[in-house]
Amino acid sequence: MKTILELPGEIELNADKVVHVVPRVSGVVTEVNKNLGDTVRHGEVIAVLDSREVAELKSGYMASMKRVELARATFERKDRLWKQKISSERDYLASRQALAEEEINLQTATQKLLALGFSQTDLDSILEMTGRGLTRYELKAQFDGVVIKKEIAVGEAIKEDADVFAIADLCTVWVEVTIYAKDLNVVKTGQTVTVKS
Repeated sequence: MKTILELPGEIELNADKVVHVVPRVSGVVTEVNKNLGDTVRHGEVIAVLDSREVAELKSGYMASMKRVELARATFERKDRLWKQKISSERDYLASRQALAEEEINLQTATQKLLALGFSQTDLDSILEMTGRGLTRYELKAQFDGVVIKKEIAVGEAIKEDADVFAIADLCTVWVEVTIYAKDLNVVKTGQTVTVKS
């Protein structure tokens, strides 16, 4: 004999497989590449913003790179002069300290950009950027899935905490079943369940 219990339920998204895309910076939307129901791949650009904040961070990174190059050249020259006993140890130490400070500033600028989702490859290409490339900020998909929410349009000004996209992996879903108090003693963890529409 087998007891069969019929209970009402709902199919829901797997909450562990839903991501809300938030831009992390404010800006004006210049491109929207995906719509509701579209399939996305991990790392795919789904929208592009024009952001003054990103331009400032990229410019700061470029300036830090140049300052490190200059400080390194100065340090290497002072190092050679100090080893040849032409320059004082104080000048040598001052140039070494200046180089260390500029390297710390560069590390800080790098971390700010990495925190916004830029990759090391993106950072390597910043030095060749000019004009609108400096303001460009790409929103990328965090994993493979389907766009289930879109609240973004070209020309719209959005804030850094705006929830503009939701992407769900629909390969697995959850079923939420209502179990009545009188049936609690029949239901156990690990039991096989059949879901019917």
